[in-house]
Amino acid sequence: MNGRVGVSWSGGGDGKTVGSGAQLYNNHVEVASGTTCWSVSGSHKATGHDTNENRGYNQQGYANNLTMNTGHINRQKAADSGYLTVDGEGILHQASNGNDGLRNLWYKNDLSGGSSGYLAYFKLFNVIDNQLISNTAASGQIIGAVIDQDHHVVKDNQCKDNHPKCTGM
Repeated sequence: MNGRVGVSWSGGGDGKTVGSGAQLYNNHVEVASGTTCWSVSGSHKATGHDTNENRGYNQQGYANNLTMNTGHINRQKAADSGYLTVDGEGILHQASNGNDGLRNLWYKNDLSGGSSGYLAYFKLFNVIDNQLISNTAASGQIIGAVIDQDHHVVKDNQCKDNHPKCTGM
């Protein structure tokens, strides 16, 4: 693919068990490298603050199970500039309509095949009882949570054997 999101889903589990919701197992997303995003709107040239997403996996809901998925995620050059478009996530669960990161399992996912591709809970209010185990992100990327809100709750998460090590969890 070239821009936008490879796999997007939402689901909920039984409300109690980690990974009891939607099951994403052994998928692969390839976001082309060395491409240019000329325009996101179709009427203006893309700039360094534009997004064409270039995202591997986009999660909503809770208690999802992402196991052994792979991806080669790359961002695009913005039009005639030397800047890259924003985004380029490997696996993203972001704030949208009050979503929380609850009881998800991210296990043995490898997003190291491209120049981008972090695995993160992004600006969620609650990140609780998740398991991030044995995942790999691209060089220079992160695995964990990016929280910049006051009054957020991050607790009871298990984050081990990831490369790089988890942050914000």
